[in-house]
Amino acid sequence: MIRLRLHHFVGLLIGAGLGVVAAALSDALGYSLSFGDGFFWGAVIGGILAGAPQFAQAGAVLTRRDHLVLNTVIGVAGSLVVLGFTAVVAVLLTRLLF
Repeated sequence: MIRLRLHHFVGLLIGAGLGVVAAALSDALGYSLSFGDGFFWGAVIGGILAGAPQFAQAGAVLTRRDHLVLNTVIGVAGSLVVLGFTAVVAVLLTRLLF
């Protein structure tokens, strides 16, 4: 479990670094991206890419096939569905209670 956390942390750091580089080069490419946005979205993308094997493993449970790309897509989609359902429940509970 510690190796998994370290793997994700390294992915976050590399992604954040590449995001800052992309933000620095954004003016030369003709668009505007702040360093904070580049850092944040780079870390997000790096963390997701570092977690690709776990998404593939979760997708394999659902598809029961040995297809890496399909399992990864299904794993990410399943995570987004669970996140969306959780957000809807949170909004509904907030409106009912407050």
